Amino acid sequence: MLFNDKNTWLIKNLVNLNFKKTYYLDFRSMKHYKIDMQIHHNHNYISKTTQTKFLGLSIDDTPSWKHHVDQVIKRLSSASYALRFIKYSLPIETLKIIYFAHIPTTMSYGIIFWGNYLSA
Repeated sequence: MLFNDKNTWLIKNLVNLNFKKTYYLDFRSMKHYKIDMQIHHNHNYISKTTQTKFLGLSIDDTPSWKHHVDQVIKRLSSASYALRFIKYSLPIETLKIIYFAHIPTTMSYGIIFWGNYLSA
């Protein structure tokens, strides 16, 4: 489907595309060369990016997931620090609730997408 077809669908459904906030990723293998292309409509250009966040997943133009894993590690480190800081002031049952609300959900969010790649 061409961009003009997508833009026609957006117009028919009363959705305005904000060209300043819209980006595209050119997915490629790590071994392939970059191809520069321009996507535009009525002199409005969509900018190319090498990484973005989509539904909480950090994705980049190569299937490495390195940036996403780095972000997960940061969140887990922060949660671990918070648990160590409050462990002497709260009962163990409350600490377990806090742990299970943050640690497993952070580790498992989006694993169906990026987890399969890391195990391959």
